[in-house]
Amino acid sequence: MALFEGGVHGPALFLLHGNGSSHQSFQRQWDSTLGKRYHFVTMDLPGHGQSDNAIDPPHRYCLKGYTALIHAVLEALGDRTWTFVGHSLGGHILLETLADREPDRVAGLMLIGAPPLRSANDLLAAYPPSPVENPVNQGASFEEKLLLAARHQVAKTSCVPPFFMADLQRADPRARKELEQAVISGGLANEVNMLKRIQKPVAIVAGTEEKVVGLDYLTPLCDSLDLWGGGLLRIDGAGHWPHWEQPDLFNPLLARFVDAVA
Repeated sequence: MALFEGGVHGPALFLLHGNGSSHQSFQRQWDSTLGKRYHFVTMDLPGHGQSDNAIDPPHRYCLKGYTALIHAVLEALGDRTWTFVGHSLGGHILLETLADREPDRVAGLMLIGAPPLRSANDLLAAYPPSPVENPVNQGASFEEKLLLAARHQVAKTSCVPPFFMADLQRADPRARKELEQAVISGGLANEVNMLKRIQKPVAIVAGTEEKVVGLDYLTPLCDSLDLWGGGLLRIDGAGHWPHWEQPDLFNPLLARFVDAVA
């Protein structure tokens, strides 16, 4: 498993990427002035980036497998309090890890493009079908589907991360398949209840041009929760990757959150 650590001796951030991505997702955070204020740890999930593919996919490429891994990583990192930041799948993994197993390690949790789910019944509203799933595009080549996926994730095509295609191609295809199967088979806890059990500040962030996540689902949900900032925190001009697309807006928000909870 590939683990990356940097920054300075200061408040500690643990950053976790989304499905089909890698630690590079947070490059515009650790390479910014934030890297001179905070200590960063990030990693590549199994089957992603520089980490090896899972030896036992059904038991590793699921939320229970991922949460067990994060728990082991935090144990190895020692007795420290972290501000956790999870993008997309990374947010779901951290939410499920921290709710019950790691309360003493949590200063705060920020979810980016990661709508808490009550059950698998919320999936369609929380994650509307993408253009790749449209029957019209089923005859598209693999490369064409990658491009469709990339354009769907950002507000402007010019904002597609330069590593997006390579990360998506590198990702073990079994990771997405096994995760979807596990969720459909009941491997999804009530994340809204989990969020309430964390008992530490939680912030939820989304781009105003978000298309991967259903804002009609996420916005009223956030209004009903006791969240840091008073509700859904929106990043103007961003899609599913606000931390990459609009770092000049996202990074100050992250700094305010870290400074408030650390």
